[in-house]
Amino acid sequence: MKEKRMNHSPDGRPAVALSLVAGICVWHYTAAALAILLIFFVWFLPRQPSFQGVGRPVVRPALRFAVLFAAIKFGLDVIGAEAGVAQAAMNAALLFGRLLSAVGIGIALLTVCGTRGLCLALTWYIRPLLGKRAWRAGLSAAVVVLFLPMFSASS
Repeated sequence: MKEKRMNHSPDGRPAVALSLVAGICVWHYTAAALAILLIFFVWFLPRQPSFQGVGRPVVRPALRFAVLFAAIKFGLDVIGAEAGVAQAAMNAALLFGRLLSAVGIGIALLTVCGTRGLCLALTWYIRPLLGKRAWRAGLSAAVVVLFLPMFSASS
């Protein structure tokens, strides 16, 4: 008698949909809501079993990315004289929080779903658009996601 293989990885479709909604909401949150979200990510992500291999290598480059763009935002706001230094600092901090929140959503999605689950979920969502070729786009996304931590660790 043949034994069926059971797939115990979680279904990534709800997580992908939730991540899409959360990613859009990040750009509309207030500073307090962003702070709560970032505190949640700092608490939640390290507790995931796959965070050490998948998420940790991405954290430092993500911080550098967010600091760089926040500094550019601060400098442009000060130079443009659209706002005072305090308002420019607040705008830069808000951008910093939004960028880190977006990266946190991506890391959470990857640590919860895994590469395979993410590939299957993305393929399921884009199948109405691409038909039988949807697996190619899903596989491409999975390969990018699989090698992202390796690329981040080397930089």
